Amino acid sequence: MAAKRIEMWLGARFWDDHTSRETEDDLLLGLGISLDERSKVLKRSGSRVLVSMNQLCIAELTSDADYYATGFGYGDDAEIRGLISSAKATVRGLAKLGFVHPVDRGDIDEYDKA
Repeated sequence: MAAKRIEMWLGARFWDDHTSRETEDDLLLGLGISLDERSKVLKRSGSRVLVSMNQLCIAELTSDADYYATGFGYGDDAEIRGLISSAKATVRGLAKLGFVHPVDRGDIDEYDKA
């Protein structure tokens, strides 16, 4: 059975950075899940993207966003400041849905929120 999916709006700059590193593909392959289950962008609007996301990937996204939003120390560069700002917006959006870092990647039940 395929994992549950949820739709959420995320910061586009952070989402694009996150997906460019293929962390989600690594996670799915590590769990033995087909790459057909990866997240899909449904719509782009300004600085946000509407994503249909496999809940198994929420922990990876949440951890990544939290790292950029709170632990990334390169705030002088305009591009990095934009990425940090987008990550902070992503953290806020995830928190509204009940996903807050840290989330235990090993506990699959943690992802079944919807």
